[in-house]
Amino acid sequence: MTVEIPIEKILLVEDEVHLAKTLRLALEKLDYKVDHATTLESARELLIKNHYDLCLLDRMLPDGEGLSLCHEIKAASHAPMLMVLSAKGDVSDRIEGLDEGADDYLPKPFSYQELEARINALQRRYTKAKVLPFTPAQQKEENSIWSREKSNLRILGPKGWVQLTQLEYKLVTKFLDTPCETLSRDALLKDVWGFQWLPKTRTVDFFMSRIRKSFEVDVEKPQHFITVRGVGYRFDP
Repeated sequence: MTVEIPIEKILLVEDEVHLAKTLRLALEKLDYKVDHATTLESARELLIKNHYDLCLLDRMLPDGEGLSLCHEIKAASHAPMLMVLSAKGDVSDRIEGLDEGADDYLPKPFSYQELEARINALQRRYTKAKVLPFTPAQQKEENSIWSREKSNLRILGPKGWVQLTQLEYKLVTKFLDTPCETLSRDALLKDVWGFQWLPKTRTVDFFMSRIRKSFEVDVEKPQHFITVRGVGYRFDP
């Protein structure tokens, strides 16, 4: 089943003191609990000590790129990530942020109504990827492995039922519909993401890493979602 993540506690990573203060007040008026960090180092310290339901992260920070922290958070957590773009705000920077795991971006300057709307949108759509225990009874009921529940965005894999996001479900379904066929990254960007033009991006590789974590028994030695070097990926049932 779909498991909604209530957004209650937010980590705000922003070095502009005035903006951070007004952002924090605005978020607290919306009943969010907010911790504030001004650097990557202080943000990492807070992340070690606390759990957050959402991270609001500035792209440019005094001690480095916010993208590095974005990647670290996504590697260890399912928390939604809202990237704030300041000096860097063109299309390539947005794509780069999404590649590193950001779920949405917010270009400066922005209104607080827009910030609230984007947080609410993340709240509505974001689900926690959850692997449910697999039992023979489930296999009998759903016929076989790789069974699908489109209405619930669930797929039955070697580790049990896996709850997916809408985009993850669409990607896995594309592979299930074309078993043993090599799909190029360009083809996946067109068919799954709907790109009419093909940017230089690692989006496909990032999502395939997430898919493997959900379905492969041994992520280091995948048996089903296989890399075809120099081309793309292949699904072996």
